[in-house]
Amino acid sequence: NTQDGWQQDETVPEGWKVKTIKGTNKTLVMDPYEKVFNNRRTALKHMRNENYSSFDRAEMRLKLRFEGWEINQFLPQGWKYKLYSDKLEFLTANDEVLNSSTAYKHILGSYESSDAGINQFKLAMQLIDKIKLVNSKEWVLDETLPSGWKSRYNRNNGKKIFFLSPDGNQFTTRVKALQYLVECGSCAPGDIMKMIDSLAHENWK
Repeated sequence: NTQDGWQQDETVPEGWKVKTIKGTNKTLVMDPYEKVFNNRRTALKHMRNENYSSFDRAEMRLKLRFEGWEINQFLPQGWKYKLYSDKLEFLTANDEVLNSSTAYKHILGSYESSDAGINQFKLAMQLIDKIKLVNSKEWVLDETLPSGWKSRYNRNNGKKIFFLSPDGNQFTTRVKALQYLVECGSCAPGDIMKMIDSLAHENWK
């Protein structure tokens, strides 16, 4: 199944192969005709240009998740997004790659007579911002908080602590975080008790 490092696995459609370049995280993909692409997305673009069937393209689109392309319920149908360390990109239903500003212009152009689509896109951006926040290396898991919660110190003075819930909501005090847990309705009682116990760190007795 392997030849010169090429192998077939679940990350590419049947008949395709992948190869990881040694010493890097870079993965090449090769089609059944032995044409090589830098990634699955460029392979998908080639498939569209060469009029592959919609079924074959849809199959490759599903594999984009192995390159970090995600779906978001508030994005237009067929769109995906990918978070990099320094940027955000979108993939349209037509397999066109857009940055944040061009994506917004695209949305504006598509929904000239309706605020609904624009509002949906704004909701998507809010969710993506929360995901970006949760993934930020500035935040560290905090054992004094409920499972999955993180904290970080203020960048400027290094004293004030901020708190982050697993779903990306940020709080300036443990009391506000506790209030959120109490009001959320679906939070575990154990998490609420853990947060109450953590109030001692803010001199609550």
